[in-house]
Amino acid sequence: MILRYIPVYFRPEELVPKVVFELLGAESLNLFDPRILITADQLRSHFGRCNCNTWLWGGRFHERGFRLRHSQTGAPESMHKDARGLDLVFMELTAAAVRQEIMRKRHLFPFITRMEKGRSWLHYDNKETGSSKIILFKP
Repeated sequence: MILRYIPVYFRPEELVPKVVFELLGAESLNLFDPRILITADQLRSHFGRCNCNTWLWGGRFHERGFRLRHSQTGAPESMHKDARGLDLVFMELTAAAVRQEIMRKRHLFPFITRMEKGRSWLHYDNKETGSSKIILFKP
């Protein structure tokens, strides 16, 4: 198993809330399941420019990657809180188009087990499902 992965296309600040980055710096990447970070790079390489958290550039998003346990954002048992899920927004494609392509080319994204449907962003995670297929879910 891969113990650590440093993303090519994403800075640590893009993947964790500001408070976490201020506390851990680049070491905040160690919170993540490496498969989630590998997949982020695979998605960026395949689909083009995208973003996760935007707080570093004055944006309003700070919990699209890792979320602290006490966060009120999302579901109480969100995979974000285990650093096993990300929300990405692509610049050149809709989230629906990205989801559709991922489903068609499943072999290119082997670590995705679930995607949230009906959102304007791509949520993916690697929650154990017992299935070899990607599960589409609506919270």
